[in-house]
Amino acid sequence: MRRFIRIVCVLLLCFFIGCKQKLKENNFTKDEYRVLIGNRNDTIHKLNGDVLYLFFETDFDNDLLDINIEKNKKEYYLTTDRSTGYADFIDLGKLSTFRSLEFSINKGDLIKVNDVSTNLIRVIYIKDSIVKVEFSNKPTAYK
Repeated sequence: MRRFIRIVCVLLLCFFIGCKQKLKENNFTKDEYRVLIGNRNDTIHKLNGDVLYLFFETDFDNDLLDINIEKNKKEYYLTTDRSTGYADFIDLGKLSTFRSLEFSINKGDLIKVNDVSTNLIRVIYIKDSIVKVEFSNKPTAYK
């Protein structure tokens, strides 16, 4: 009988720990990070000059991305592939029609990007510390 009670107690404990972990994953607290915006004066990539991509890299671990592209709001959950540093990318459409982009990570401060004249925007996230936004015309290769 004692063995049965111990088994039930262990199972209940595991159940409560699992429920608590699930609640923690879904209730994001506001991330605190500094935003560093890179130089926007890179030249346009000559192979395909009218396409704009947004890449997310480095330290994402099931993090919530709230993004507003040209008044279209979306949510993504991003996780970085540790072998490449790559998390995800978004095709923002034509560079010639692009106007603005706003996003936040884990309900943190809103980051605004406008006046883009390069083909690639890279967002490098260092958890609870820095969000670095870089502009480039050089595509990055991922495996």
